[in-house]
Amino acid sequence: MKKESLIQLFSNNNSIEYFEDIDLTHLSTMRLKAKGDLAIIKDKNAIRDFINELRLRGRSYRLIGWGANQLLPMKSTEVYIKLDFEYDENEFKMEKKSSYFPASISIQKLISLALKNNIKGWELLTGIPASLGGAIFMNAGTRLGEISSLVKSVEIMKTDGSIRNEMITNESFSYRKNNFLKFGEIILGAVLKHAEESVEVSKIINDYLSYRKTSQPLRSKNCGCVFKNPEGQSIGKIIDELGMKGKSSKNFKISEVHANFIEHVGNGDLSELHKFIEDIKAQVLAATGLIIECEVQYSYN
Repeated sequence: MKKESLIQLFSNNNSIEYFEDIDLTHLSTMRLKAKGDLAIIKDKNAIRDFINELRLRGRSYRLIGWGANQLLPMKSTEVYIKLDFEYDENEFKMEKKSSYFPASISIQKLISLALKNNIKGWELLTGIPASLGGAIFMNAGTRLGEISSLVKSVEIMKTDGSIRNEMITNESFSYRKNNFLKFGEIILGAVLKHAEESVEVSKIINDYLSYRKTSQPLRSKNCGCVFKNPEGQSIGKIIDELGMKGKSSKNFKISEVHANFIEHVGNGDLSELHKFIEDIKAQVLAATGLIIECEVQYSYN
């Protein structure tokens, strides 16, 4: 007997929306041409049911937040999962010193809470185009700091469907990565610290937003910083000094505003972008001897 399709299986489940072979271009800030299967999941039990079914069918999956730090291929056999948990802002109480937030809440929403409550330390989140889960996954940060300094604990769904709470230590994160999430595990939410208030928070946030407007190509299609900074150095400055600003392929170019940004200026896909990235890495290696790594997440075979 033929198995029901995933669309049929979850058609009556109000917590799961499943789409087959749809256009996924809008799911990444780079807006690469991409197609695939997408599940939008609205509660924890639904995640467990969905992952178990994928395992029975031999299907792999990948979590996607705002798509600012992920590059999607033209066609993938993976199922993309996007979390869409509710959060009631009225539940937030500054006097509690720490609060739980779902993984799907946007960093932008957290910044609005920081402004409303003058939360000291949260200004470092300014301008990170991500969901909380995605920001924790890659230890996202700005020149003001990294999100790891705000995280008290992380709620994680293990591959067997059980839940564990990871208490954060000094060893939990390193530059642009977490050191605790195992393959296939899913960040469900996190407890963030908010112990102090400062009237300076709004000024710091507004000043940094103004700085970003002049130092980053905010209006273009891009994925943020592409490469990790070598220790003690700026890869954007290195690429700039090599005279590579404005270098282009058919559909991509190194930003003339910030050389660690690649702008999507046409209708390209991951295949072309991968070649462009590898060419940049090769030119930096040849000129400086530096082997640079990507900050943006993608797989290309």
